[in-house]
Amino acid sequence: MMPYDHAAAGFVLTFILLKIINPALMPDQIQSLLYWSLFWAVIVDWDMIISYGLMRSLKMGKVSHRSFPSHAPLPWIIFILLVYFLANSLYGKYFAVAIAGGAGSHLLVDTIEHGIMWLWPFSKKQYMLYEGPPSGQFSEEKNLLIYYAKMFRYVYMRMRSFKVGLAVVAAALVIFFGKL
Repeated sequence: MMPYDHAAAGFVLTFILLKIINPALMPDQIQSLLYWSLFWAVIVDWDMIISYGLMRSLKMGKVSHRSFPSHAPLPWIIFILLVYFLANSLYGKYFAVAIAGGAGSHLLVDTIEHGIMWLWPFSKKQYMLYEGPPSGQFSEEKNLLIYYAKMFRYVYMRMRSFKVGLAVVAAALVIFFGKL
């Protein structure tokens, strides 16, 4: 998925979690948590920057950014629990929910066609529901913007998760503008 899909998924999941929990927070605090969920949903892919730095190219076949622990649930669970138990305010505790909604949605969505290391550190196997279209044909592209444009056109738009992403973005827009 593209960063905007991940952001929307984090926003929607965090919105649902906060509706279920119904925290005793001010509306502006809840809004702040929803905005933070956008950040946490996208930051999971920080490992892509490291992957790119290690290779000095976009040859994702050599080192996949999804082979780093940031694309495994255990480090995120530990981080979320640390934030929750070290928080000294109610808002701080619910900040952990924003992290869980953002990062958790990223891992769930990437499970559709990309694969996540659900059993890390015991296994580096990446589990996915469906095999996505091949994306190695652009690995020689040096320009990051052109690489993503080609990936969007020839890979992402052909993925099953592309339609899921459109639906999630639409849901996020309805929530945001509808004030549900």
